[in-house]
Amino acid sequence: MKRKKSLAIIAMSVVALSACSSESAEGASEDTTTVAATTDESAKAPTAKAALSGTDSEIKMTGEAVYSQDVDGKVTANISVANAEEGAHGIHIHADGSCEDAGKAAGGHWSLEEDSDHGEPNAEESHIGDMGNIVVDAEGNGTLEISLDAWTLGDGAETDVVGHAIIFHADEDDFGQPTGNAGDRHGCGVIELVES
Repeated sequence: MKRKKSLAIIAMSVVALSACSSESAEGASEDTTTVAATTDESAKAPTAKAALSGTDSEIKMTGEAVYSQDVDGKVTANISVANAEEGAHGIHIHADGSCEDAGKAAGGHWSLEEDSDHGEPNAEESHIGDMGNIVVDAEGNGTLEISLDAWTLGDGAETDVVGHAIIFHADEDDFGQPTGNAGDRHGCGVIELVES
C-alpha cells in the first residue's frame, strides 16, 4: 500500500513539473515573438537622406540631412554641414525636389497653405519647411537636430518630407516676412527615401 502511494506521489510530481516546463516554454516563446515583432517594426521604420552641396563651384560647403521616424511616428532631422562660412544660416525645406539653377529650381518654402506666414519651427504661423537656423563654428562645421510636429516620412502624404529639397542659406533666418531674409541659396540637397 505504501508503495502504491509513493508511486502515485511520484507520478503527480512528474505531471506537475511537466506542466510548469510547458508553461515556461510557452512564456519564453511569447517573449521571443514579442522581441522579434519589435525588432521587425524598428527595421521597417523609414529613413530618408539628402546630400547637400554648394550651389555653384565657388561654394565648397557639403552636408547631410538624415530624417528618421521613431515608433510613435515622430520624424526628426539630423543635419550636419562642413566647409561652410561661420555664423548662423537659415535652413529650410523647399517645395520642389530639384537643385538645378543654383538651387532656384527648389522653389519657395514648402508650405501646406499658400497664404501662410514664415516663422519659427512648430510655431502656429509657419511653413512646414521652416527649420530655423543652423550655427556653423569657426572650423566651418555645424549641426542641427529638429523635429516638426507636422512631418511624416515615406507615406506619400502632403506632409511627407521625401521629394523636397533642403536649402542652406547664406545668412541667418530672422523669421521676418516673407521668407526670413536668409539671403542666397548656398547649399542644396534633395530628400530621398533610403531603401531598407
